[in-house]
Amino acid sequence: MSSMPSPELLPILKRLNAAVGYLNLGMPQDAWNELEDIAAKDRARPEVLKVSVEVCRALKQWEMMAEVSNHLGAHATKARRLDCASASRRVVSVAPASPLRQRAKVPRKRSSGAS
Repeated sequence: MSSMPSPELLPILKRLNAAVGYLNLGMPQDAWNELEDIAAKDRARPEVLKVSVEVCRALKQWEMMAEVSNHLGAHATKARRLDCASASRRVVSVAPASPLRQRAKVPRKRSSGAS
């Protein structure tokens, strides 16, 4: 038996599903517009922030992506911390991303030199 989401969550879920649908269709601006239609008090919900990160990635809005990823805070998984590091790197340089990579415990890629 599956549980139904609470009535106050239904409009949020509807917008999130629409945003994901637009992303899948390659329409990130329309996805962003759906997220913008979510009430301001609900935009900080982890499920909204997670979709927002993907929309920012599709729009190549790296600074916004870093900020949104950062807001995930306690809800952040290793992958989300990497999103934040990746976006930070694209915004400025590799330097600001280093502490974020270290927190995510991601090893640096080492280039293999051909002899």
